[in-house]
Amino acid sequence: METDKLHGKDSANAPCTCFLKHVTLISRMWGLFTLIMVWASAVIVIQDKKGATYVGWYLVAVGILLVFLELIWIVGKSACCGTAGCCCRCFTILLWLDNWKKGVLYIALSIPVFLESMRIILGVISGFFLITLGLLYIVKTFQYGQIHTREERRYVETSTPVVQTVAHEISTQTTDETYYQEISKTEKTEKNPFESVDK
Repeated sequence: METDKLHGKDSANAPCTCFLKHVTLISRMWGLFTLIMVWASAVIVIQDKKGATYVGWYLVAVGILLVFLELIWIVGKSACCGTAGCCCRCFTILLWLDNWKKGVLYIALSIPVFLESMRIILGVISGFFLITLGLLYIVKTFQYGQIHTREERRYVETSTPVVQTVAHEISTQTTDETYYQEISKTEKTEKNPFESVDK
């Protein structure tokens, strides 16, 4: 007997509220707002000579990372990337970094902005935007409810058919003289095919 694995997924009464139904769209729109806010804050904080701290340059680095992470879905929709090559592997890693992983990353990126306390208010506002975006991505993980995976085994009865083979030995009983006579006849007709017609 052989066993086949059967896989199935049960959805545990997923609540489909209006917010959860559209959480992907909401998180993408909030990501664009956060992107604009982080870049605007970075430019204003760097231009302000009185409050020159690391926050402006840190926001530039966060802004560059946000551009890649928030706009990668546009590249994913265009499907211009195959499976081979270094760029495609990096693209696959960026696509893997979604939902709760991206949410935890955004919350972690917001922490250094709060270390300057309230001296740079735009940095704090950018930090709150990042935390909100991170929480939206964590909620996006549960968009379709909790999924339980179960595994079953089904026993399939198999039988091997009996195959009988018969081997026959074939032998010819021609003598060497007859064989050479036949060969010589075919050689003569190949050399001059018109010779037999003239006689």
